[in-house]
Amino acid sequence: MTAPTPVPVPAPPAPATAPLATAPATQPVTIVKKSKAGAVWAFFAVLFLIAAGAAGYLYYNTKQTSDKKIADQTAQIQQLNETIKSKDSALTKSQQDTKTAQAAADAANKKVSDNAACTKAAQDFVAAGLAGDDAATTTSLTQIFSRCQTGATP
Repeated sequence: MTAPTPVPVPAPPAPATAPLATAPATQPVTIVKKSKAGAVWAFFAVLFLIAAGAAGYLYYNTKQTSDKKIADQTAQIQQLNETIKSKDSALTKSQQDTKTAQAAADAANKKVSDNAACTKAAQDFVAAGLAGDDAATTTSLTQIFSRCQTGATP
């Protein structure tokens, strides 16, 4: 911005009837040129408003998109948590079923070994009776009573 420059204005001519005297000193008149600063400021203000509006729109649009994405992910997390809970309960039930089956298998194996011992004692009794050995027959009979107490059949 440039400073206005004063331009001297000539004094008005003296009236013809007046005696010639020294004219009072006149002050120079300053002519103010119109500045372009107002137009520049207005341009920048409009430019700023347009930029602020664009930034506001971008913020609003991004916020809506991210809120929707967060809501979708929250719903997906809840669904996965429910799936995990259902699979966890199924896993716990399967583990309990496995323990029950293992206990049943152990009981069946014990019964098989008891039956095998009972069968062996019965075979020893028959063999001792056929051989005519009274001591072996008595021992075999005692083993039959001790090993076949569970009600197993030879």
